[in-house]
Amino acid sequence: MRLQKKNTKSKLIILIIASILVVCIAAFTAYSVYKNTPKNSSQQQTTHDDANSGIREEQVQNGNTDPTPTEEDGRTSKGLTPSNEEQPQSSGSLIKPTIARAEKYGSTIEVVATFPSTATGHCELTLSKDGAASISRTAPITVGPSYYICGFTVENISGTGWTASVKHVSGAQQSDTVKQKVE
Repeated sequence: MRLQKKNTKSKLIILIIASILVVCIAAFTAYSVYKNTPKNSSQQQTTHDDANSGIREEQVQNGNTDPTPTEEDGRTSKGLTPSNEEQPQSSGSLIKPTIARAEKYGSTIEVVATFPSTATGHCELTLSKDGAASISRTAPITVGPSYYICGFTVENISGTGWTASVKHVSGAQQSDTVKQKVE
């Protein structure tokens, strides 16, 4: 009788521990999915370091570890609402990107463009400002958990009043160009 109670008690403890473990795993999975799901850019508020970590790890895997202004970079920054200044400059049949963020931090400008669906090829960024030479960079389109993105970090930029222009290029095709003022 005593052995049977002890055996039942052991099974109950194991069942409770297993239940707690299942709940913890489910919570962790739900949190991971929630954290990696892109939000509407008007709702998106990520921290500078959190947003940089995933793309930065991918760059290290691809061998791009030099963040100099001559190299393309995929770091992102905190969220911005896309500008209504989008103006087409060239015609094409490719998916037009949306500039999700265009911000200046000290002497660094960071620009992130997203795509609403599958996109291949690369993005071309042009930073322009009255009275200054234009700066151009290219970056590959990378795949996120449920979105396509390209990002740029351009360092050693002085002054304000910069405008970022991004277009999608794949082979001989290119999309319309979208523009946004750098905040």
